[in-house]
Amino acid sequence: MLVSHAWRLRHDALMAIAALGEGGARVMEVELGKVVGLVTHAFGDPHPPRVHFTACQYIGQLCTDLEEVIQAQHHAAIFGALLPTFSAPEALVHAHAATALINVCESIDTVTLLPYLDALVSVLLQLLEPQVERDGQVRSYVQEQACMTLAMVSDSSEGAFGRHYARITPLLMSVLRNATGGGEHRKLRWKTMECAGLIAIAVGRDVFHPDSAEFVELLMRIQNSHVDLGDSMLMCHLIATWARVCQALGPEFEPYFPVVMPPLLLRLSLVS
Repeated sequence: MLVSHAWRLRHDALMAIAALGEGGARVMEVELGKVVGLVTHAFGDPHPPRVHFTACQYIGQLCTDLEEVIQAQHHAAIFGALLPTFSAPEALVHAHAATALINVCESIDTVTLLPYLDALVSVLLQLLEPQVERDGQVRSYVQEQACMTLAMVSDSSEGAFGRHYARITPLLMSVLRNATGGGEHRKLRWKTMECAGLIAIAVGRDVFHPDSAEFVELLMRIQNSHVDLGDSMLMCHLIATWARVCQALGPEFEPYFPVVMPPLLLRLSLVS
């Protein structure tokens, strides 16, 4: 089926392999090299959108079901298949490839990841730019996924991520300044705050410090402006982000306690 001229059969074959992997991943480990070869070959399929989408899904699933094993043995094939996918014209494929990268990076050794770090950051930075689809509409789900994947990559690469910090931070700040509406902008605000906070922890206080005041100012503006009264989850994400900024800055976070503590105490009182 994988070599059929009908793209639907090739698509269904990948789905079947994925279904087998869900319950029998350890059995498939014996033939893992062949399985990876079959799936990565699908990234060159002449009917990209649906077949590539499914291939991304299965790569991600394999990296979850066979965590550490597949990343250690087949990292070159996996990254070699996923990275070119970001040049495809379909935004949905970009988002799903970025999702698969989260599964890849969750259990990868830092030393194994480092040779791919520059290429990963470059493609993810491209996704942070607003994506305009064929109908002319801007879809923020690609930016959301890029933020989530950048956060995972920063955590997995540890201190080495610091060399990319200066390129990433201005883009994240720009997203926070401009994602001020409701609707799709809600999740984008959440994910961008989460990403920036996790990156601050990953790079450490010395690297984060020069941008900390601007980031804190943006968080305060979001917290005080009530830009979206229907965003019931905003305060939860703000509190989580404040906690990450506190972890990154250490004692230097003390001046911001008067800003952070009142909404936190209010939230605790509502829960209790």
